[in-house]
Amino acid sequence: MVLGCISVGMILAGHVPEAHGQAARLGADDVQRAVLVRWIARTRWARGVGGVCGITLWFAGRGTRGGDLLLLGVGGLAIGTMLAELHNVRRRAGPATASLEVRSVRRYLDRTSRRGMLAAGAVAGAVTVATCTQRGGGRSALVWAGAALLSLGIVVIVQRRVAVRPRPAINVGLLEVDDLVRSLAVSQGLARPGTALSLAFSARALSVTAGGNGWVGAGLGAKVVWIAAAVIWWRNRHLGLDAAPAIGDRGSP
Repeated sequence: MVLGCISVGMILAGHVPEAHGQAARLGADDVQRAVLVRWIARTRWARGVGGVCGITLWFAGRGTRGGDLLLLGVGGLAIGTMLAELHNVRRRAGPATASLEVRSVRRYLDRTSRRGMLAAGAVAGAVTVATCTQRGGGRSALVWAGAALLSLGIVVIVQRRVAVRPRPAINVGLLEVDDLVRSLAVSQGLARPGTALSLAFSARALSVTAGGNGWVGAGLGAKVVWIAAAVIWWRNRHLGLDAAPAIGDRGSP
């Protein structure tokens, strides 16, 4: 048991032996690859630490519900990713330069991620209405449903920060890799983990409601939403790096 926990912790805490291989495939030159390696390592380390913290909280609380483990694990991964994207690059000494190009979240958010966030928001809204109209869940269910909506709101705020984060006037090669990193961060790094977390919160709200009044529909809905959250997390476990096109094959963002 102890060795198993240590093994999982090492995997989650950012042991990324394949980062250089992924960067070599995506980048067109050594500078681009170096930027990608740093981003991959930083993001996976932060995700891993967040996931380990979530699982540790579950064990510390002596939890026995698989749903709670999923919630804390997904929550830790999502929070870790957000914190990784809140870093500030130290500006070099000397005259400051800045790109005047206008950027927005829409430029970097892919269609699948956008639809996932909208669907999660719709689910959270429906769950909020259901918990208000059904007795049994009480304030606890409303808190979980509110957390589902709040988590998406936080994701949107962080996405905007990533999209409009200042960047200096740089050459074309660095511009391309910077756009790739922002796209991966906004879509696979923030939108999809945030969607999974929101669904996990919604499922928890449904579980509380079902436990309070025995509403069969809520219990079934909770299971379906838990599964959806787990599937989204599993498909995004590699941050979309396996399917991302190399910089030379990308069109305009």
